[in-house]
Order: sequence, then C-alpha cells, then structure tokens
Amino acid sequence: MKGYTVKKSGFTFQANHNDFSDFDHTGWARTKGYFDGIDVMFHGSPDELYETGDGRDGQCLEIVVEGTDPRTGVSGIRNIYYPKSDWEEVSGSSYAVAAANSGIGLFLQMGKDESNVPHFLQRKRVYGGSPDLMEVYNHFEIAPDECLPFTGANKIMDVRAGQQINTLVLPKGTQFQQKMGFTLQRTDDPSIRVEYSCNTGMSTAMPHGRIWSDPNQSGHTVISGQLGGKNVDTSMKDGGFSIWTSRANETVSGIASSRPFRFEVTFAQFMDSLSYAAHRDLAEIDMFGEGWDVPENWQLKIAKYGYEFYNPEDLNAEIGGMMRYFSIKAR
Repeated sequence: MKGYTVKKSGFTFQANHNDFSDFDHTGWARTKGYFDGIDVMFHGSPDELYETGDGRDGQCLEIVVEGTDPRTGVSGIRNIYYPKSDWEEVSGSSYAVAAANSGIGLFLQMGKDESNVPHFLQRKRVYGGSPDLMEVYNHFEIAPDECLPFTGANKIMDVRAGQQINTLVLPKGTQFQQKMGFTLQRTDDPSIRVEYSCNTGMSTAMPHGRIWSDPNQSGHTVISGQLGGKNVDTSMKDGGFSIWTSRANETVSGIASSRPFRFEVTFAQFMDSLSYAAHRDLAEIDMFGEGWDVPENWQLKIAKYGYEFYNPEDLNAEIGGMMRYFSIKAR
C-alpha cells in the first residue's frame, strides 16, 4: 500500500493508519522521476575517501530493527535506509526510518566520526544546487487529477502536520531548516508548477515571506516562509499581502517535542502570490497559463517534508526528527 490516502478533497498521511511494507527508496541521487508512493531522497555527495560511481543511482542499505530510535523518535519495528556506496558495502550514518504505528523519521549527519573518519555522505559538491547544502526529503507522490486543494466551499487549502526535532548539533557557522511543503501544478499542463516551502524549524528567523524562481527546478516559482503563532499572517515585506496564515504553533528554533503545525492558503492569497511572481519576473500573468485564476485548474502533485543543513566548512553537524501526520485538504 502507499502509506497514505488521496481524494479530490485532500491528501492524508497518518502513521497509525498505515504500514510501510512498500516504502520506496532510491538513495542519495537519481535521475528518474518520483515513485507512485512514498519515496526518500538524500541530496549530498559521498566523501572523496569512498569509492563510488557517478551517484545518479545511489542506493540504500536496508535493515530492520525494533525499539525506539532516540535520534528521530520513531519507535516499534523499524525499517531503516542508509545511503551506501555503489561499489563498496559502505553505508553512511545518515538515514531514513519508517515504523507502522509511529511515523517517518529522517536523520542527517555530516563531518567526521569519533575516529576522525569522514562520514560517507557530505554536503553537495555536484549535481546542481547550492554546494553548501546537505538535504534529505521524504516525498509523497500524488497521481494526476487526484487532489484539487482549492475546490472546497471556502476555496482554502488547509495544511496540517505533526513534527518534532529530537537531535540537533549545530556548530557556529552552520544553519538548519525543518520543512514541509508541496508542489501544485496545472491540471492541463504539468510543466507549470508552483512550489510551497514552509519552514517549521529553522536556526535563523525569516519573518517575511519570499517568492522566487528556483533555477534548480526549471525556474519554477517557489513560495517560502516560516510560521507565526496562531492566526498570524506570513506577509511579503514589499508586496502588501500575505502568503499564508498560521492556525497553530510558530516555527521552532531548536530541539522540540511533537507539536501540530497548521497553516491555510486562501485562493486569493495564491493568486496574489502568482501576480507578484509574474511582476517580479517582468512577465505576463499568463506565464501560469490561461485560466490561472480558476481553482479547478490547480492540482496537488507532491507533498514532502525534510531537513536541510547549510554547512560550508564540513563541520560535524546532526539533525534528526520525525513526522507523525501530514494532510493537505480543500476546505
């Protein structure tokens, strides 16, 4: 089974309602598209110490254990996935972990171990993107036309998640982000996409929203920011509008127990963000296609959560936590 449910009215992942016997994983790099299911992806580069291929199909070593993982908080019978070398049975200390009645955990570790030996996976040096980032993301792939998140009676997209941070080692000069996000695309043209990226945890405050084009995602528009407290808008500094409204806890800045995060995006906020993006790019609003202002023309394509490190000096750093539930619903 996929491990989550999808309807026209929304997407729902709930750990205690699913098993993960078909948890898909591709490792630390890939060129193929997303699976129709749950998929984990590590964005990093193997340390030069290890023999490996070009990394485009890096795989994971899978093991099954029982008990509680203190680094992520996942408990029960757990499937753990470690990135490993293509050519050697060398696996990294970073991993993803899934347990049927607990959730999905992610753990990133970079730098060197107690014996001064570099960990297998380090920050990105190739394959595009910032060379100072190391990332891990869990993706939930949504089939075409399965979920239309702005078609509820109120034209509101309601996003909810339960997340926690169990482990955080953050040397001076490094930064972290805990994220949840999703991709919307046109129902009639999958090349037109808009990415939402919400920081539910971060070491550096970013009180205002940001709308930009990501060159590593074919120039797709990205709408990003953090969460204020209950009923607090995240507004653009220079746009005079908000990108979403928080309905629960604010963004955390360190280790945090499991807590609910929730924000709402009205279709009016979505249209304001697209108008801003077109104006910023000195483009016409039809860059988002004819009928861009019709709720039925936008579908949910990918839901995801994960962690990022900014670590330009390859210092010893760790972050680990988990997601217990995640939903995106039309309301």
